[in-house]
Amino acid sequence: MRAELLIFFRKLYCFRNLCVVTVISAKFFTMLYNDIIKLYQKFMKLIEWSEELSVNVKEIDDQHKLFVGLMDKLYGAITSNQATVLLDGIIDELVQYTIFHFSTEEKYFNQFNYEHADEHKIAHSALLAGVENFKKEKNDNKNELAMKILDFMENWLVEHLEIHDKQYTKCFNEHGLY
Repeated sequence: MRAELLIFFRKLYCFRNLCVVTVISAKFFTMLYNDIIKLYQKFMKLIEWSEELSVNVKEIDDQHKLFVGLMDKLYGAITSNQATVLLDGIIDELVQYTIFHFSTEEKYFNQFNYEHADEHKIAHSALLAGVENFKKEKNDNKNELAMKILDFMENWLVEHLEIHDKQYTKCFNEHGLY
């Protein structure tokens, strides 16, 4: 990481000097721009997993980490202007994730007779419908759709994971699921 930063700053210093001395070549500018994008993608994520997001159930936390990773993948596609190329695949991953993850949670709702299971399943149905609508909504303006999906995922993270999912922690833990 340190070496990458040193190389980047050397190029940036050269860039500053070139601006003063001569006209910048398109090749050098493109190289510098690509370096900036790579560093940005490497060190800047939309969200980092933290224990505050944990529901204290490893299997489900691992799945939630996949969701956070998918959010970062979409964010990276948007910030690197790759959304038009990558969006269809990301939507497919989101659909698969949603079905798999909700089936995992609902399996434990049934197994442990979770008292808020019906409410939670209704929330799951609404989220799944939203995700499936994105699959149908594939249109010409993929950048706009990517931003819409990212906003949807952020709301999902805040409103569903941090509120609804944390409610089942006690029930699951009381039944020995950690």
